[in-house]
Formats: sequence, structure tokens, C-alpha cells
Amino acid sequence: MHSFAHIPAQYSVLGKVIHGMDGIDRMVAAGIVPADPTGPLDGAPAHPVKIRRAALGR
Repeated sequence: MHSFAHIPAQYSVLGKVIHGMDGIDRMVAAGIVPADPTGPLDGAPAHPVKIRRAALGR
């Protein structure tokens, strides 16, 4: 989870970034489009994000 994240208790965080944290940092720096203007800590990324590859492991 990014150190800048404000994740409510009802969300579950699953997974770990092992490569590409610089991409996550750029996404965080670009900001979000707030889902609720009165609570601007949740929303879609300001720029489209594409996941090009994901892997499941044990």
C-alpha cells in the first residue's frame, strides 16, 4: 500500500507491488477525480491507468 493512501476500514488491500513502484508514485502525484467532492480522499485516478501484466503466486 502506498504511504500516501487513506483507505477506509471496509476496504481490503490484497497484493504487493514488486516492480514498478515508480509508476504508482506517478499515479499518486497526478491525483484523483474525487467520487464525492465533500470527501476528496477517494476517487478514480486523474489519468487513465492500464495494468499490463499481473501474476498470481503462492
